[in-house]
Amino acid sequence: MTVANQITFVKRLARADSGYLTETDTDDVARRYVNTGVEEFVKAGHGPSKEDYIDVTPEFDTRTTWYIRLTITGGTDAISATDVAVTTTDRNDVTGTQVATDLQAAIRTATGGAATVVWSTTTWRFTIDSIDGTDIEIGSPSGITFIDATDSLFGRTGSSSAQTWVSNFPEDCTVVSDLPSDFYDMEYAEWDKHPIYQAPQEFLMSPERNSNWVDYYFIRDKRIYLAPAPSERRLFKVRYQYFPASITLDGTADATTSCPLAHENHMAVVYYATGMVLDETFESDESNRMMQRFTDQVSKYRIKEANQNTKIGLKPSGFHIPVVEL
Repeated sequence: MTVANQITFVKRLARADSGYLTETDTDDVARRYVNTGVEEFVKAGHGPSKEDYIDVTPEFDTRTTWYIRLTITGGTDAISATDVAVTTTDRNDVTGTQVATDLQAAIRTATGGAATVVWSTTTWRFTIDSIDGTDIEIGSPSGITFIDATDSLFGRTGSSSAQTWVSNFPEDCTVVSDLPSDFYDMEYAEWDKHPIYQAPQEFLMSPERNSNWVDYYFIRDKRIYLAPAPSERRLFKVRYQYFPASITLDGTADATTSCPLAHENHMAVVYYATGMVLDETFESDESNRMMQRFTDQVSKYRIKEANQNTKIGLKPSGFHIPVVEL
């Protein structure tokens, strides 16, 4: 059913023509309610659903009160054990490259030299290069008002090789990832083709454990939190209920745009939009009747989905009972 067909149904059931509503054109109002009707169907009916894949990418928060204690031996950047702030600007959900840029500026300010800090997008680690030094040490800050950033950025410590120092995997930097923009609710999630399960949020705020294997997830505001925090990318597949794309409101695509729901659910959107139009004109009895029809359509959809008993195992294809000769 096209949007044009749905709007015709809405006006017919609401006994309205194009100029029926005084504030604006009835067709414009109907289109908006058709969009809303699709969204309400998704929320009430828990569907439709689709599959997608998520690429885990490290991201960081930093604060001006986060410090490291830096020592560089030899070279033009030589500095005795000194507390250095990792940033001069509070940041949220930024890339490792941004953190490296901030830290490099802080180290250069402290040493007056040209040391570099680089974030590797392939190994997910920071490298500090003193250019011509002979050793680099990173430790916890000494000031009682300074927050130790060595865990969050460097996985507590790293390894020095003459002029360079390479961090460990940063703690919890892959805990959270963005879900698809059309996400509504999760149905099923897999990490490396194995199921992972929903857990309370308090278990995933700061797992403080990295692994190449994920067991649990939690969702808040279209972001998914993982535990343990993955130390590498693997196949991360999700099946989720989604909001279909909204229809164009200017009417130019009404005749060619079909309702994004399955065909048997098209009238549910019509009943919802009709009920809302009638509600605007204070015909509450007729509005309630249309909303009941909408609810009935949602119930039929949910019953059909619920009757697919996923607990029943699939029968092996082409399986034959073996013949045993006695």
